[in-house]
Amino acid sequence: MPLAAMLAAGCAAAPPLPEPVSATAEARREALQAREAWALAGRVAVAAAGEGATASLDWRQSSGSSELALRGPFGARALSVTVTGSDISLSDGEGRLDGEDAHIYLENQLGADLPVSQLRYWVLGVPAPDAPFEETAGPDGLPERLVQLGWVIVFERYRPVDGLWLPSRITAEAGTTRVRLAVSRWELP
Repeated sequence: MPLAAMLAAGCAAAPPLPEPVSATAEARREALQAREAWALAGRVAVAAAGEGATASLDWRQSSGSSELALRGPFGARALSVTVTGSDISLSDGEGRLDGEDAHIYLENQLGADLPVSQLRYWVLGVPAPDAPFEETAGPDGLPERLVQLGWVIVFERYRPVDGLWLPSRITAEAGTTRVRLAVSRWELP
């Protein structure tokens, strides 16, 4: 058998190789995981245990600290959330919960354990660097679905922000809990 025929036969029978994760996808992930400061504004909707709530959200991230301000319809039930590492505190103007009490309160309200220290990464469209994950990219190469710590995060829409593609619509689900975030404004200092 001539050499060209053998090579052609060998090439025709070989299965296609899977697409490797592109260097740009890896670079994007690493750059966003390392980003220390950003801010967003938008709306969040939570459905848990047959009940639901919506609120406007202002989020300011600075180094390892997340400051979230949530306001219900017409300014009702304002809630401030501060996350530093895995520590959390909640304040609603009438009282304050810190540490384990705040975690328990959130878990009771949501019906699921909310991994607060990972949220800052998920809203940027990347996995938290400290836990295993499964990621599926969409046809544009951007993450479309992320599974981490028992949560399934779906990135439904992106928008360009200062040369980066950041999520503008996200849905996260764990058990019977669903959290939807619609970002109306991103700020990257």
